[in-house]
Amino acid sequence: MKLPRLLTLLMLALPGVACAAPASAQQQDDTPPLNIVWLVVEDMSPWLACYGDATVPTPNIDRLAREGARYENAHATSPVCAPARSSLITGMFATRIGSMQMRNGSPSRSAIEKDPDAYADIPGYEAVPPAFVRCFPEHLRAAGYYCTNNSKKDYQFREPIGVWDESSNQAHWRNRAEGQPFFAVFNHGGTHESQAFPESRRRPQVVSPEDVPIPPFYPDTPAVRDALARTYNNIAAMDLWVGGKLDELEDAGLLDNTIVMFYSDHGVGLPRGKRSCYDTGTRVPLIVLYPDGQGAGTTESRVVSFVDFGPTVLSLAGIEPDDRLDGVPFLGEYAYETGDFRQGYAFSHADRFDSVYDRVRSVSDGRYRYVRNYITDEPYLIANAYRERIPMTADLYALREPVRRLAGLYGSSYEILALSWQESLAIIGVGVGLGLAGSWLAAARHMRKIEPR
Repeated sequence: MKLPRLLTLLMLALPGVACAAPASAQQQDDTPPLNIVWLVVEDMSPWLACYGDATVPTPNIDRLAREGARYENAHATSPVCAPARSSLITGMFATRIGSMQMRNGSPSRSAIEKDPDAYADIPGYEAVPPAFVRCFPEHLRAAGYYCTNNSKKDYQFREPIGVWDESSNQAHWRNRAEGQPFFAVFNHGGTHESQAFPESRRRPQVVSPEDVPIPPFYPDTPAVRDALARTYNNIAAMDLWVGGKLDELEDAGLLDNTIVMFYSDHGVGLPRGKRSCYDTGTRVPLIVLYPDGQGAGTTESRVVSFVDFGPTVLSLAGIEPDDRLDGVPFLGEYAYETGDFRQGYAFSHADRFDSVYDRVRSVSDGRYRYVRNYITDEPYLIANAYRERIPMTADLYALREPVRRLAGLYGSSYEILALSWQESLAIIGVGVGLGLAGSWLAAARHMRKIEPR
């Protein structure tokens, strides 16, 4: 579909998550349909050896990268779990379906402990997506797939009863009928932000606080070093979990007919990562392992977004996604090589975090990032009570950010080089990206924050 029509659809916010043709092309030619597995970890940036960070060994993820395709520019739509997962399950930006606040109807105990009146003016609600929105596993089930989720959902709304065959900590592809294709999601919480809290269980030490690399935006303090060491040690433990899931498939003789997608639900769960619209908050690892060795050891620079993940799974299953979705498939029978409305840009948003309001919008082409902060009377590192349970947060609250900035990577993965407005205008393609960002902002008309009464 050509760009002008797609932009028109986006700006008008036309409905559509319906899916065409439930029968897959694979089934039509008697080829067994592919199984698809998602291995999802929480709160983790690409701090992995295959992405250039060898602080801790991750041999199982190295195997995935060696035998699969590694994506360099995969981005969450939001740097916090619930809005990001809302986009994953629907293929829609949370700002279009009203699920962008973190969280809608579940007050933060940490916020209330800090201030009993924290939610006095914040209405609790459940996001109610328009009737056209569908959770993409519904279409897979209609095509004969057995769909399981183990087990985090966090969609910001109660999903319809027909989304999953099983959703619990016991859900597994093993429970399907014999020969039935499956889509299975496994979630690992061992890398979550909370695992850096002092009271959380420490994983075996693989790297000591004295030996961790310190990003240039952090001060070199004992609390910072401890949080980083815990984060890396949690990554090393997570790698064992990945190996176990691959072993299950291999032992069952299913790796030869299963696509495995490994990714994180947003960036690292430390300050300036989680809840931040910089790369440290939105760029995630994504590795796709194919059953036939396709793309083994390759690197993909294409920019992909969480809104693309659901449509991509449908495409891999031979199901054509509706072209009114915000996302487009980047793999499978209906993959877009070029021509999707985002034109190689990833958009992200940050809104209310627990009881603290924020509003940030960002666009990235993989090298440059434009960030606009709409809440200008608060420091950029907002005072979030849950995050304050990580001791290093106390060392960082003095940091401040301007209203808007364009950051360049320039050989650094941390976006610490801010460009002047004049410099930004000279960058090829930035004007296009900002124009598309403007269209995205105009289209998401229900992106406005939920104001206190």
